[in-house]
Amino acid sequence: MTTQSSPSTPTTAVLKRLFAVSGNRCAFPKCEHRLVQQDTLIGEVCHIKAASDNGPRGDVSLPPEQRHSYENLILLCANHHTVVDDDPEAYTVDRLLKMKKDHEARWATEPNGDSERGAQLLLAQLVSSNGQSGGITAHTVHQVINVHAPAENAPDDVSRKQREARRALAPELQRTIERALYIHGRAMANFICHSAENDIKPNDRKQDFIPYWPSLYPNAPQVRDLHDDDVAALAAFYDSLTALNDQVNDWWEREGQMPVNLFNVFRDSASKSLKLGLTCIEKFGVELFRPEYESWGSLSDRINRSLASEKSAMEHHLKRFEAKRVQDEGQRALAAAQRMKGPLTTSWPPGGPRRK
Repeated sequence: MTTQSSPSTPTTAVLKRLFAVSGNRCAFPKCEHRLVQQDTLIGEVCHIKAASDNGPRGDVSLPPEQRHSYENLILLCANHHTVVDDDPEAYTVDRLLKMKKDHEARWATEPNGDSERGAQLLLAQLVSSNGQSGGITAHTVHQVINVHAPAENAPDDVSRKQREARRALAPELQRTIERALYIHGRAMANFICHSAENDIKPNDRKQDFIPYWPSLYPNAPQVRDLHDDDVAALAAFYDSLTALNDQVNDWWEREGQMPVNLFNVFRDSASKSLKLGLTCIEKFGVELFRPEYESWGSLSDRINRSLASEKSAMEHHLKRFEAKRVQDEGQRALAAAQRMKGPLTTSWPPGGPRRK
């Protein structure tokens, strides 16, 4: 692989330096996701000041040779790369510079043997995915061929690889399911407010309804070690996230779209994702991860509560809709009756005709 610098990518030397001080961890505060897992790259380069003038935190005065410099780059996992680029007002240049400084200071004295491999993997990704961003490049459609171990391998060895694969994929599965749960909750809040015609509406933005993308699925070696049923469950869930993402991008700017219909579409799509996620939770042992707060209960409990709340909200919505329909029909019937009765008449002159 060539190591020549390119005007559209950082140099190999810059990438090696980034990895050398990264501790092989995402630089986002409290994120412990590894940037490289075996031969699989999880990390992504995030530009503090955008690589293009109109990108997040873009600066037209920044010389081109400085846009891919070490000082202007920070290594993040795919999820947090999306977070900081979707909200440049919250994640300003100064905030990202401090994030980079604090993270590198933390890992400055930690040994790190992944810098060479991480830099090579990241450079290869930048070359093959130039201009793309996000967890799955261009929302890659899954075409997973599940190649199990050769027949001569012992069944116990196959089972062991399957268990290890499920364990490796479970953390990002948990993150993507929790994001779908958040989207479902926001869609419900907006749907209820617009359905009930409340004066106060939630202040959500389009990016609040965009799913998180996995980094391991579908190209990581662990996916190939899964049982066919596990692959099918994982594929169905992640395909549902792609459908949700496409609906958000399609419906958000649709001209003349009523908000209650907009959020009803998001609610329905997120609900389907959560139901598919419940199957994945059971198969991949996601419940082994303790919730941030014990009072939350398990992830399955939270999903079931959200789906139950959705059912109750939809029942109230249908009752309001039916009541409004009956009221509108009554008003139309009254108006029709008044039209048939005609205008009121009075005798003229008052008191009837005059006597001569």
